[in-house]
Amino acid sequence: MPNGGSWDRFCFLLCGFYGQFGAWPQLVHLPSVVMASVEGHLNPDERESVRSKIDLVDSGFGDFIAEGTHGERNEYNGPAGHKHLKACEEWLGIKLNRGPYARSPF
Repeated sequence: MPNGGSWDRFCFLLCGFYGQFGAWPQLVHLPSVVMASVEGHLNPDERESVRSKIDLVDSGFGDFIAEGTHGERNEYNGPAGHKHLKACEEWLGIKLNRGPYARSPF
């Protein structure tokens, strides 16, 4: 992952959920700073692809949690889900690690 920051944590949250439950989350609560970073990292088409699969909720200074359709919950706890990054790319339909200079301009 290029920046080691909020974008990475978002990806690890998704992958950690998948690793724990074998399914992808439906809803993700993100602190405002993480929400801004995730949305800023993606071009408009990528944002639409993410939002077509996951409901993103701005939790202010609060939760950083992924939730599933059957009550599953996974709170961000580090890069534990990094083994599933390729599967996450395929599910979201976007390349997660595009390198530090490959970000699409708006």
